[in-house]
Amino acid sequence: MMKIKGRATKYTEGLATTICERLAEGESLREICRDPSMPGESTVRAWALDDREGFYAQYERARNFALDRMAEEVIEIADGPGDAANKRIRFDARRWYLSKLAPKRYGDRQQIEHSANSGPNATGGTSGYSDEELIAIIRTGQESVE
Repeated sequence: MMKIKGRATKYTEGLATTICERLAEGESLREICRDPSMPGESTVRAWALDDREGFYAQYERARNFALDRMAEEVIEIADGPGDAANKRIRFDARRWYLSKLAPKRYGDRQQIEHSANSGPNATGGTSGYSDEELIAIIRTGQESVE
């Protein structure tokens, strides 16, 4: 008999907690949902998207714990024994994954957001010029204003 994927399962707090605990321990949602006692991946994702009984916050927190756990693994891999080439592959794969899922926390560089209406030189949408200076620049077509 063939096993049907994407089986429908009723949401319960206990099931949600078990899924989130396993996620936080570093198991992927795909691995968890292969377990016959667990709902299908699409069902769990729907619970998160629908925020069923507050599930999204619990799911998000578990995913963040899993990312932190993976970041710790990166250090263990780098510091631990083993073949340098194998360690490098494992290290790079995890580092790449972390940088894509949480770029603000684990990215290679910080993203600086710039808004014309913020910062020390903001004057309502320009970079440090007063209204009079801007009018003069527009009229003369030159940036040197006296």
